[in-house]
Amino acid sequence: MDPQQPQQPQVPASPLPPAPQPMPMPMPNPLTPNPAGVPGGGPQSPMGPSAQQAPATGESDKDYLTAWLLSYFLGSFGADRFYMGETGLGIAKLLTLGGCGIWALVDWIMIMTGSRKDKQGRPLANRQKNFKTSVIILIVSIAISIVLNILSFALTYDSSKSNSSSTSSFQ
Repeated sequence: MDPQQPQQPQVPASPLPPAPQPMPMPMPNPLTPNPAGVPGGGPQSPMGPSAQQAPATGESDKDYLTAWLLSYFLGSFGADRFYMGETGLGIAKLLTLGGCGIWALVDWIMIMTGSRKDKQGRPLANRQKNFKTSVIILIVSIAISIVLNILSFALTYDSSKSNSSSTSSFQ
């Protein structure tokens, strides 16, 4: 032993393993955005960029009137969802018959009000131009429905009245 160097105290060996050292780079968190400059940007997802990204700019290639008509007449079968490019939701809507009509009604109202967007988050094309047409179609179809219901009631009431008078004459 060298007399000029101080002696280090002897520490007995610990039965516990040494504490883990911090990792030099943290693991990526799927809920945090990608660093700038990474292709695809936005939140990470195993399925690619998610819907939380900023919506695409511009108008959709899907037409408002077509989506509205499909939703109005075939919404219970998911035709509007298929048209908008949402095949999985279209199949689900088809299998549930439009969520027993509720899902179909909600989708139709969302398209009518303009809050329904295409798969990329863009507003449907030509909504301003075709909104008046969709309202006219709605009013005409409601009027036709009312007239048909009145005729159905009148024919049913008339036939039931004539059946009751004919049965009473045979007694």
